[in-house]
Amino acid sequence: MSIIQAAIEGARARLRPILMTSLAFIFGVMPLMFSTGAGANGNRSIGTSAVGGMLFGTLFAILVIPVLFILFQTLQEKIKRKEVYDEDKLTAV
Repeated sequence: MSIIQAAIEGARARLRPILMTSLAFIFGVMPLMFSTGAGANGNRSIGTSAVGGMLFGTLFAILVIPVLFILFQTLQEKIKRKEVYDEDKLTAV
């Protein structure tokens, strides 16, 4: 399987678990965002930052991680080929 196909297949397999976990956490923190009463300002700031961080992390996990996999796996395979070639060259001499 090519690197891009592997990244797409992995992203497709991980999409639902990532979304379910992130959305469960976000909906669990929603009461902090809409809190009232004593200490509401602190709870709102914590809730808002937690929801924003999870949204950012979710988008990062869905979009950026597969791209980084493609990049680093491509680099690793290019370096590995050079090492194998160098070892073959040394043993042939």
